Amino acid sequence: MIRLKPSDLNYKVLTYQKEDIVFHSVYVSDLLSNVLRNAKEGDILVTTIANLNTIAVASLKELSAVIFAEDKVISEDMIEKALEEGVCLLVTPKSAFQIALDLGKLS
Repeated sequence: MIRLKPSDLNYKVLTYQKEDIVFHSVYVSDLLSNVLRNAKEGDILVTTIANLNTIAVASLKELSAVIFAEDKVISEDMIEKALEEGVCLLVTPKSAFQIALDLGKLS
C-alpha cells in the first residue's frame, strides 16, 4: 500500500476529498472494458478517456484515483459526477508512460 498527497505529483487536482491517496497498484488503459475486467479496488487508473463512463467505472471499481494524461480537458459534468461519487481526479500534460514512471518511483 502506497500513500501520497496529490501535491507530491505536482499534477492539477480537479477533485479530492481525502488527506492522502492510498493505492496498491497502477492500471494504465484507454479501454474501459479492460479496466472493468482487470483493475483492482484501490488502483490508480491512468487514461486519456475523458468522459462520464470513466467516472462510472472508477466508482464501480472503487479506484483510488483517476489521472488523465496528455492534458485532457475534463468537463464540468465529469467533475460534478466525480465529486458526487467521491472519485479523485487529476490531470497532467505528461504521457501515460511518464505518469506510470512517476508513480513507480513512489513505491
